[in-house]
Amino acid sequence: MAFLYNRLIVGPNGESLYLGEDGGDLLLSPTNVSPGALTLAQMQAKVWHLLRVNGPANGFPPPVDQSDFPPDTVTNDLNCALAQFISDSGLAPALSDRMLTTKVVAALDIPIPPGAISVTRLEYTPAGSPLYVLQGKSFQEFDTITGGSIYQYTGQPYYYRAPYFGTVRMQPQPGPGQASNSGVGNIFINGVQDPGSVYTVTIVANGVTRTISYVVQPGDSNQTVAFNLAGLINGSPPSNLLTAQVSLTLGSQIQLFVPNLTPVSYSIVLTGSTTNANAQPSTLTPVEMVGDLFTWYYTSNGTLLVNPGDTPGIPDNFHIALPYRVLGDYWMRKNEPSTAELYMKRYVSKVERAKAFTYDSDRMTQPTLASYDDDEIDGPGVMW
Repeated sequence: MAFLYNRLIVGPNGESLYLGEDGGDLLLSPTNVSPGALTLAQMQAKVWHLLRVNGPANGFPPPVDQSDFPPDTVTNDLNCALAQFISDSGLAPALSDRMLTTKVVAALDIPIPPGAISVTRLEYTPAGSPLYVLQGKSFQEFDTITGGSIYQYTGQPYYYRAPYFGTVRMQPQPGPGQASNSGVGNIFINGVQDPGSVYTVTIVANGVTRTISYVVQPGDSNQTVAFNLAGLINGSPPSNLLTAQVSLTLGSQIQLFVPNLTPVSYSIVLTGSTTNANAQPSTLTPVEMVGDLFTWYYTSNGTLLVNPGDTPGIPDNFHIALPYRVLGDYWMRKNEPSTAELYMKRYVSKVERAKAFTYDSDRMTQPTLASYDDDEIDGPGVMW
């Protein structure tokens, strides 16, 4: 019976997962939660539970807004505790590391990511080209390179000045060509195909409208319809303005690529079919213009907790420190300083461990079962 369950289905319409013409390996990871990880909702429940206030941890709804410890107040205090924890730990390197990819904007001074404390590395990826590393410079080094004068020419930057007032300065300055120089669009084929049905793709490029049609053949699947439509799009003029390819991960998705800021809109309509199949988008949709990319590597002040599923953005084994810090204040509110002191001690213990986090996380295992000293027991030059 195992052969009955040898394919994976994705999407709301029972779409088969396509791994390309040559197949491939699909890696399934466990749940994205490790021991110690706490969401905002879980930390709130922990605070109320350890405060001996009825809440979700013991089967009650969150306290109402008229209580001493309503959800909004607890959320605000947990965010304050997060910032304090990172500060108290001495902004330990690697405690709140981030990597973020953002679109390039046409500006001289580029805003750094929200919550960033220090920028470790900045990479630049030109559209369709390999990335390279931008060289970070101090104010004095930057002035030496520019001669202390900023000229009005634009292009791909090679240097950036140290962060100041929430921005980094580029040299040269990215222009409109770097901010947006190509377009991407997607066409989706879904459902069960009926022979004789007709798919019609409409493409409007530079004000000129053209249509490409494909008649579904017996034995066609979503993947073959997408493949044949992509071939027809590529074979229709003006092919130099639009390139179509089938997605390598989802075989019923056609990806459209438009170069050089060409304004292009597209749609797909299915006629002569039952409701077993459908296509998107059915109305004219402009391609999304994309450009070059920044990839930031930086240390942050954690992640602002807003939604119930948000996590603090620090290693999971330190999440519990935030409820401990909040409880240190709340038990003072209840006029029990001895209990407040107990939770503050627990919080301080987590801070001390956070200060050693970089050392703990960077430890390497020995490359052999024996240490290097043991290797030398038999005399110089004798290795086993």
